[in-house]
Amino acid sequence: MATKKVEEKKEGVKVEAKAETKKVEEKKIKVRIPLDSLNPKDKEVIVGINEKYAKVVRGEETEVSIPVYEQLKNAGLV
Repeated sequence: MATKKVEEKKEGVKVEAKAETKKVEEKKIKVRIPLDSLNPKDKEVIVGINEKYAKVVRGEETEVSIPVYEQLKNAGLV
C-alpha cells in the first residue's frame, strides 16, 4: 500500500494529511489472438478503455484484464 503526504496551507498554518492509495489487484486472463492471414504485417492489437491502453501481440499468449478480454471477445478476436 502506498502512502503519499499532502501538504496544505490554511491561514499560515501548515496542515499535513496522509492520502493512502490502494492497489487493486485485477484478475488476469491469458489470451492468444491468431495471426491474420489477410494482413500478415498486423502483429499487434491495441485495446483502449477509459484512457488506459493494452497491447496484445498476435500469435503469443498474453495476460490481459477482464475488461480488455471482454472488448476482444466483443470484437470477435478471442
